[in-house]
Amino acid sequence: MNLLKPTVTTLFMASTLGFANAAQIIPGTGILSDLCYNKEGGDLLGMEIHITESHGLYNAAVQVAEGEPSTLVTVPVAVIGNQVTFTVVAGPDETGRYAGRVTRAGFVGTCTVTTPGQTVINRLRLLRKKKSYWKARN
Repeated sequence: MNLLKPTVTTLFMASTLGFANAAQIIPGTGILSDLCYNKEGGDLLGMEIHITESHGLYNAAVQVAEGEPSTLVTVPVAVIGNQVTFTVVAGPDETGRYAGRVTRAGFVGTCTVTTPGQTVINRLRLLRKKKSYWKARN
């Protein structure tokens, strides 16, 4: 029985280390949001981005609200360290290119909106890392 104890302990430690590695936060991933309900106007305002990783590929589920929530859009994301970039097609003639960095606090960056004949660069407010607006209201 004493001969098995070191083996069991070693197996337990190896499996625990495996779970610890699997649970590590991957840079650039998480839920980033500033969605909020404006009671005065009865509007939902802001943006929520949920960046995920699977097999080395990153995707973002993006939702913008300007009075009411837009349809959720899923797009590929380029991630290098904590730097992320992705493009959302908002209509036949409008795209938004998001670029910035994800820190422990959240996402800070810009959104470059391109429409026919016009390009506007908007600095985004900090999108904090937190629970989804939709989860927090339940």
